[in-house]
Amino acid sequence: ARAINEVFDMIAEEKRAELESLDAIRKSILEAWPKLSGRVREPPSIRLQVIKGRAQIYKTLRRFVGTAKKEVLAFTTTKGLQRSYRAGVNEVLIEAMRRGVKPKLLADIDSSNSALMARVARYVPLRHVERQRGRFIVVDRDAIFAFLVQDERTIRGEAETALWTNSPDFVRAHVEFFEQAWISGVAAEERISALGGK
Repeated sequence: ARAINEVFDMIAEEKRAELESLDAIRKSILEAWPKLSGRVREPPSIRLQVIKGRAQIYKTLRRFVGTAKKEVLAFTTTKGLQRSYRAGVNEVLIEAMRRGVKPKLLADIDSSNSALMARVARYVPLRHVERQRGRFIVVDRDAIFAFLVQDERTIRGEAETALWTNSPDFVRAHVEFFEQAWISGVAAEERISALGGK
């Protein structure tokens, strides 16, 4: 009887060792499976591009807005809106809106630009923020196009420099800033009405 027990113990020990070996193989296959199946999702590399000159800036901006799938957040100025309109950026945005993209626009609405802002507000959700001078656009909360050097004197200003980046920290900081400004901003209709517009 003891010999039989020892034989069964030896068989059980061998089977236990086989199970442990199989478990180790299972774990290593599961860890390697994403690479083996081609479904590895490498984190996107952080990129930065500096763009100089109005023609190149607005060409790049058209492409950037055209990539939107869900959302476009824009902080802009009167000259920024006028230049975007002349460069066809608004057409690209309207096309994106037809695909379901949701835009939001923040700008400083005053008596000198209220007619323009009233036209813009017919198509895009727009809010007023006091003394707004910065300009940036965030697309899908993935990347940002920010103006570093602005020429606000004329529509034709060439002394502009912009930056495009997909840096998550940089994008997140600007999205948070935009959201705070949006919450505290005044609806365009209300601001225009207070200025004596229609």
